[in-house]
Amino acid sequence: MSANLTITFDTAFATAGYNATNKWVYASAKTYYRLDQYQELWRHILELVQKNKTGKLFLDDRLGKVIPPGHLEWVFGEIVPEMIKVSGKIRVAIVLSDDVFYQVAINNAERRTTLFGGALQLSQFKDVEEAQAWLISQ
Repeated sequence: MSANLTITFDTAFATAGYNATNKWVYASAKTYYRLDQYQELWRHILELVQKNKTGKLFLDDRLGKVIPPGHLEWVFGEIVPEMIKVSGKIRVAIVLSDDVFYQVAINNAERRTTLFGGALQLSQFKDVEEAQAWLISQ
């Protein structure tokens, strides 16, 4: 993690902040999320995107657990369209959890990116450095 990361959200279930050097919003899962917790985190992520006018998200979900379909439906219906309004295109680098149910959810999410006509790009990684390098190159 960069020394230029400012943490603005830190709970028992997730951490989020903004990396001014790389101009991306950072979020990290710590455990399974209930829907209200998931919504709280993503509302904060949206605020950071809006405040910093960025279209880059770095999601370190190595500790993530299964994501119920309703959680992702909410993000795609409520949050992603608002993010696209800010920057026109959203690029998301996700460092994957080893949890197989989590990986299935992310694969399903990646397939749904086509609904946004190229305005949402999601790439999966096993390695933090590889994910960061990809996002920096965007």
